[in-house]
This record gives sequence, structure tokens and C-alpha cells, in this order.
Amino acid sequence: MNAGRDVYSIILADIVDVPVQNIRIGINWTLVETANGCGLAQTPRRDTPGCMPIKNAGELTGMGLRELASLVRSDNPIEIAVGMAAVNAHHNRYGIKGPVLNGLDAFRDVDGMVAVIGRFPNLDRHLKNYCVLEQEPLTRLAREGELMAYRHDGFFYAMDTYRELKILNELWDRGESPWKVWC
Repeated sequence: MNAGRDVYSIILADIVDVPVQNIRIGINWTLVETANGCGLAQTPRRDTPGCMPIKNAGELTGMGLRELASLVRSDNPIEIAVGMAAVNAHHNRYGIKGPVLNGLDAFRDVDGMVAVIGRFPNLDRHLKNYCVLEQEPLTRLAREGELMAYRHDGFFYAMDTYRELKILNELWDRGESPWKVWC
């Protein structure tokens, strides 16, 4: 168990600090490459709230992979994408041994629903019971009146960024946690 550790600390813990050779930020994908591996992350739309130019953008390839991966803790969505691509570059190393199969096949025999974030071609060839989570279909379903919602009048606060995680942890530490309803 990782009591007291946030998910970012767990993700970043084993990343080796190798030199970054290449970074590409495209319309759809962000790529980070080292001599050992390559990682991708989805590039956020430039009108995404909080999206700003990257500080020292021309110097990113001079950073080590571990330092670049720490950008997942940023409040800036474009920096988060670069950080996530760096995390993926560590976990997608060229020399990793494993079965030769599509990554989706690892979930083929899972009992219950498998949630997939983003689109992948031919999902039904790999998974028998899945749900695709992404913005476009949800927007379309809402527009068509096919997306239902439940009104929740209790406490809600998104925890999508490291900044939001820190805010919620500070509330918890001060004993001001309105979501704690079990005591």
C-alpha cells in the first residue's frame, strides 16, 4: 500500500533521469524521445483553460527525463502533456521484454467493464465489454438529448491537476473535508 503518497509521486518514483533527445508538440499528439524509449500523450487544445506557452520551451531537450516528467504536476495543460509523454517514454522503453500483443489484449479476459480513455481502432476485436471515455461523444450525446445527468447538491471539487490535489489535501489536513461523510 502507498499510504500518504500521491499518484504523481508513485508514477515518477522509478523514472531514470536519462537525456531527452527529441520533443515534438503537434496538433493531436505530444512526443518525448530518449535513447531508451519514446512516449506519447494527447496534446490539449490551445483554448483549453489554463493552457499557456511553456516556460523555456527551447530548453526542454536539455532537461533530463525525470525533470521533464515532473511537469505532470504543472497547472498548465500543455506542460502536463509534455510531462505525461515523458512518463510514457520511461515506461515504453525499447528493450522491455513482454508478450507480443496489442496492449488492449491484456484486458481481454477482465470481468466487468473496461474503461478506455480515448479512441482506438477496432476496440471490439480486443475487448468484449468496454466504454470509451472522451469529450467528443459526450458533447454529441448531450446535444442529442441522450446524455442523462443526476443533480448532486453535496460537495464536489475536481481533482484533475496536481494543484487541485494539493488544495484537497490541505483541506483534509486542516480537518475541513466536507466530502468525509462516513464519521
